[in-house]
Amino acid sequence: MKRNKVVSGLVVVLIVMSFVLVSCGGGGGGSSAPACTTCSNVAGTWYTTEIVHSTTCSGSFPRTEHNYYTVTQNGCNLTVTTSGLTFNGQICDNTLSWSGSYPDDGGTTAITSSSFTLSGATFTGTANWTWSGSGSSCSGYTDTTATKQ
Repeated sequence: MKRNKVVSGLVVVLIVMSFVLVSCGGGGGGSSAPACTTCSNVAGTWYTTEIVHSTTCSGSFPRTEHNYYTVTQNGCNLTVTTSGLTFNGQICDNTLSWSGSYPDDGGTTAITSSSFTLSGATFTGTANWTWSGSGSSCSGYTDTTATKQ
């Protein structure tokens, strides 16, 4: 199902974006977080194993999906591309995160948060996502393990 593949891709993206925001001090009251000064190199192609979970969406959950992500990097800023979708994110030290939304199965899927930890040529973490369309919505999360190719 198209939504399932896209949802898992977005979940990975959200996971990475959330992790960067958390590790770089994103959010908070009134003062801006210091810029990240140490950014691991994560540019390249990554192969993922994603376990997609939802208790509120129809469909078969949990399910396992596999995807390839292409990551380009400019300093600590990331562009993550998969299955024709592009997400923006960051890496701070060894923490990645990204977010974004995209049309999916007659609605929109949004990665609401993501956080991934880099260790060598692997990153692992979780992305939270929501889907909405036709007056309804549902949510879930995707656990991801990625290996650099």
